[in-house]
Amino acid sequence: MPQEVSGELKEQIVRFVQTYCSVPDLELDLYLNPKPWFMPLNSSEAKREAAHYFLRAAALSDHNLTGNPRNVRILLDHLYTAFGPKLYTTKNPQEFTREIAKFEQRMEKFDHFGQAKAEIPEVLCSVNQFVDNKAHGNLIDYTTKLSQKKPCVHK
Repeated sequence: MPQEVSGELKEQIVRFVQTYCSVPDLELDLYLNPKPWFMPLNSSEAKREAAHYFLRAAALSDHNLTGNPRNVRILLDHLYTAFGPKLYTTKNPQEFTREIAKFEQRMEKFDHFGQAKAEIPEVLCSVNQFVDNKAHGNLIDYTTKLSQKKPCVHK
């Protein structure tokens, strides 16, 4: 192995460290950089967005899809920057495909998605469909109602 590192490799290492040095995995932290768009959680809308965000993050947390949790968080930030509130309502996978490709190209030298990366747009759309169809746009109310249901007792 050569003792000197080429200038290009040094540049890539510096960019890698700058990209990942302050990125925790998937957690709710007021000090994240970049700060999640729904923070602080001081309104009902922000709480609904956070719930939708974490459902989406959980759905993407499969190593075969995104490779690692850092990719999930950075990808979701990229998609929110590209789509804004439409990120919560898009149900057409093709709308996500182009932005995901842009993100992957930008991140190619730093990290890679998993082998099933082609499924990411479908996963994102299925989360939006679930939130719209099953939770009627509000995961907090939906989970509250679920927790209030009486469990079935089998005899």
